[in-house]
Amino acid sequence: MKPWEIWDCSFPGGEHPSVIISNALRVELKAQIVVLACSTMRAETVRDPVGCEVLLDEADGLNWKRIGSTANPALDQL
Repeated sequence: MKPWEIWDCSFPGGEHPSVIISNALRVELKAQIVVLACSTMRAETVRDPVGCEVLLDEADGLNWKRIGSTANPALDQL
């Protein structure tokens, strides 16, 4: 596992691709790392990213367009 690689990660809603954004030393030494979680966008839901989101697609090695976000919806409830 290396920074900027895309891995499938388990989330409460199922597995989703995630970009490793922790630095190399943290990835090497820590049990927990920071990821950019991605949501799949189907043709009817494609939109431009907003705020702290990024768009990942086929050019990034994915088979669907996906929105990646650094926001944590769980924290929005606090």
